[in-house]
Amino acid sequence: MDDGDPLASSLLDVKELEQFLFAFIGAVTARRPAPGDDVSRLVDELGLQPPAAWQGEAILWDGGEDDAGAASRQEQSLVLMRPGDPAALGFTVGCITVRGRRYCLECGWLYCRVVIRF
Repeated sequence: MDDGDPLASSLLDVKELEQFLFAFIGAVTARRPAPGDDVSRLVDELGLQPPAAWQGEAILWDGGEDDAGAASRQEQSLVLMRPGDPAALGFTVGCITVRGRRYCLECGWLYCRVVIRF
């Protein structure tokens, strides 16, 4: 794909976001932060590179609100899936907020997905 192609750029941005979210939220969930904790410091501690658009932004832990609560607020969602991720076994929901947007990682036995609520 051509570097100037908007579709190619968009797909690369989504790939960068998806890779960061799975690595970051998965590691942060294991540390069990309290809802509202600023987990930005863990980006460097975990040796991760956040998406360029998030450089210097606060990342707040939202915990793991169930989908029923989100559905009652009628939020739109963008879902990115990973088929058959073996790391999904026993994984629990984890959520962060960046710039007022909520990013939720939800894994199940058959698939993994990232949910971005607007």
